[in-house]
Formats: sequence, structure tokens, C-alpha cells
Amino acid sequence: SKRASRKTKTKKIPNTKPNKKLNMPSPLNDEELHILDIINITANTVSIAGSLFIIFLYMYFTKIRNFAFKLVALLSLSDILFGVANLMRPSDEDGFVCVAQGFLKSFFGNLSIIMTSVIAWVCYASVVKKKKNVDSFHTQITILAMVLIYCLLLSLIPVFFDAYGYMDMGNGDDVWCWIKQNEEHRALGLALILGTFYLPLLVCISYNSYVYYRVSATFKRILESLKKNGPFNPNNLKQVDRLRYYPIILVVCFAPACANRLYISITENQVFWVWTLHLGLASLQGMFNAMVYGYNPTVRKELRERCGCIKKEEEIPVSRKPMGSIN
Repeated sequence: SKRASRKTKTKKIPNTKPNKKLNMPSPLNDEELHILDIINITANTVSIAGSLFIIFLYMYFTKIRNFAFKLVALLSLSDILFGVANLMRPSDEDGFVCVAQGFLKSFFGNLSIIMTSVIAWVCYASVVKKKKNVDSFHTQITILAMVLIYCLLLSLIPVFFDAYGYMDMGNGDDVWCWIKQNEEHRALGLALILGTFYLPLLVCISYNSYVYYRVSATFKRILESLKKNGPFNPNNLKQVDRLRYYPIILVVCFAPACANRLYISITENQVFWVWTLHLGLASLQGMFNAMVYGYNPTVRKELRERCGCIKKEEEIPVSRKPMGSIN
């Protein structure tokens, strides 16, 4: 009878109790948490690899080192650091590492997003407004300083409210840190999440969509003129069509994450398949950026030239492209 009582005392109870750290129901079991951990590690590793490839191309190929592709390289660098922040695994005993992870995720997450708007502005200023000093040293330093200050301010706001903390989604072993959404900070946490990340994200998506619509319309008018007055390359029209993918990346990557945050705040519940979309797509932003922004036709042409497998009819004219074009 004593052995039986000991067995009942030490028997592991399934993880169905409310999460003490979040003070909300957490239906995610150990197997689901393990799957989410694998998704987080895999997706961020793939994104880091893709972003490193773009930085390698920028360093290796001197022909593509214009101002626009320099911004793409900075975008890839921010994606790498965002992925590293996502891979951090703070322990329960070390609150400083948790706060550091939350801060770094906010800073480099916002930096990756705002860099897409900076690239959009460069294209708009060069193609639509026809500004000639966009790539001046003064402009580059000004843009970099404004972007870093912007991201720093957004990342420091949760620090002032002591809002960075653990997001324990189960048994307390698999923990990620960002802005807390527990019972005590639910309203504040939601306000900070929306105000310091998702609302700026929405502004960037709207701005990028408007800008690329204007840039695409301008390019199409130019191509129509070339089609009437001289030789016309159909591949140029395909390059213009690529512009629509730029704002779509942000929507695809962060729409599930935004929906998940709102769902957790409203229902106080967590759903496994929503978390898989949240972590997987948000962590793959770096890879998507590398594929669309970095691995563009100009880069592919340069790679084919180096390997000696380019065909003359596939060549893409680079000299006539505006400085702001990243295709």
C-alpha cells in the first residue's frame, strides 16, 4: 500500500493546469511544444542561411554594390540578427537574458520591417520623383540614423513599462521572451504589442503598397513608350510585376502572428496550428526577403556570367536601370 501511495504521488500529471506565468489556459502539450521548437529553430536557421547568402553576394560581386542593393544587404543583416534573437533560449533563472531577447526581437524585427519601407522610398524617389542625390553620403547617413533611432525608441518603450518577459506556452521548459500578456499586463501588453510592432507594421505595408503601385505604374509607362519607339524586351515587364511581391511578404509573414496575438488576448486561449503558422511564417521573413529582394534578375545574371552559363538572349540590361531599382 505504501508503494502504491508513492507511485500515485510521483505520477506525472498531464499539463492541463492554467499557465502560472501567463495566468491563462494553455492547451499545448509537450509534444506540440517540441514541434513548435523544431519549427522555430528550422525556420530561423533557413532564414539566416538565405540572408548570409545575400550578404556574400554583396561582398563578392562588385558590380551590384549600388545604394539600393546596399540597403538589401542591410535588410539581410537585420534578418540575420532577428533570427539569432529568435533562437535565444533564456532560462527561468536569468531574467536579464529574457529581457535582452525581448528587446532584440523588437529592435531587429522593426528594423527588418522599416528597411523594406526605406527600399521602397529609394525606388519611389529615384523612379517617380527622379531625384539624383538619393545615394549621396549625407542621405545614406541620415537614413541610417533615423532608422536606428526609430527602432531604438520602439524597443525601449516596453522596457520603461517592465513589459518584456516570458511567454511560457506549456510546461515551462520551452520558453520564448517578448512582451508579456499575462493577467496583470493583459491590456498593457496588448497595447504595447500593437503600438510598438503591429501598427507600425500596418503603416509600412500600406506605404509599401502605395509606393510600389506608383513605381510600377511609372515603369509601365516607360516600357510602353519604349515598345512604341524602339526594341522592347518582355522580360522588363516581368521585372516590374515582381514589385507586387515586396509588400505581400510582410502580409504573409505577420498576418498569422497578429491574428494569434489578438486571439490570445481576447479568448485567453492558445491554438497549436495557429502557433505553427505564427512561428513558421514570421521566422521565414529573412528567407522570403532574400528570395524576392536579394536574388533578383540582376544577381542571377551576375551568377550566370561567373559560371559561364548565361545566354545572350537572357541578358538583362543594367546600365539603363534607375539607381533605385533593385531588380
